[in-house]
Amino acid sequence: MTTHIENIDEFLKCVSAKDAAGALRQIEVYKEGMKSVTQGALYVSWITEPANLATLHRELSQHLGIPQRAMAIMRRPMSRVQKAVSFVQAIEGALKRVINA
Repeated sequence: MTTHIENIDEFLKCVSAKDAAGALRQIEVYKEGMKSVTQGALYVSWITEPANLATLHRELSQHLGIPQRAMAIMRRPMSRVQKAVSFVQAIEGALKRVINA
């Protein structure tokens, strides 16, 4: 099993190469990693850090042309895990729109 850092590095490589399908595969792997009992907390804490999330948004908008608005989540009180799941789902949905466009 890969670590969350290795998974994100692969994701960013796919995004830099403008490979939306590869990026989608990596996000799906990341989503599965969040469910892990032993490693899930690391996945959740990494993606909910503002600097890391800003990096993901910037890379997706620069290389794949995904507007940051497409990756927004609703503003309401949520736990950290709920935010992480929402962020991953938003990124996944935006990548699917790029692939289908």
